[in-house]
Amino acid sequence: MGGNNETEGVTKYRLDFQQAPLPQPALALQLEPWRQRLCALGLIGGNNPARYDGLGFGNLSHRIKPGSSDFVISGTQTGHLEKMGSEAYALVTLCDPASNTIRAQGETPPSSEAMTHAAIYSAAPGAQAVI
Repeated sequence: MGGNNETEGVTKYRLDFQQAPLPQPALALQLEPWRQRLCALGLIGGNNPARYDGLGFGNLSHRIKPGSSDFVISGTQTGHLEKMGSEAYALVTLCDPASNTIRAQGETPPSSEAMTHAAIYSAAPGAQAVI
């Protein structure tokens, strides 16, 4: 859960997180081939002191189905991982900007950018992925 730390790459929303395996792991694994391509292009990474003070960068998500507000997103600080399984993704089931709250479940908390991804899905109902 975030605090008063203003460091980029740190979760800055209230997180209601249930640590449990994803209910449908295949949803997360649909993102992995795209994540691999982005990693190869240097658009996802981490643990490089010269870039973002070594924090991970580059998150992606996708809606679980058209019209839904639920989405799967890469987990926080996973940019350094070369390959990820479903345990490195989270399912966001609620985003409430008014209370700055995210509700999610998974084995890894969602990216610090989960609120931003939710705002994009809300503003663009036809969007199915945020990269």
